[in-house]
Amino acid sequence: MIVASGSVDADLQVWALTEIVTVDATAFWTTLSEPGTQASPLREAWRRCRTAERLRMARQVIRLGHLNAYERTAHLLLELHERQVRLGSARGGALHLP
Repeated sequence: MIVASGSVDADLQVWALTEIVTVDATAFWTTLSEPGTQASPLREAWRRCRTAERLRMARQVIRLGHLNAYERTAHLLLELHERQVRLGSARGGALHLP
């Protein structure tokens, strides 16, 4: 569970049901940011992940702020189908709902 106070810049409080271990990732981020290193595939994967996250967030803002209830439902169904396509579980143009 993650809870944030009223301030946008506030630190998040996190409660975990299992033990949490933290590590210093400074060396990882330094290596990732150096051009021409062997971390290039990892850097590309990270860039793609961040781009996809930004796209999802933009879609979320549009969906919540602009669309009516029917359009939000249609958008949700399209997003679920996109996820199934990425997982390889989509069959043709159909959306399988359990």
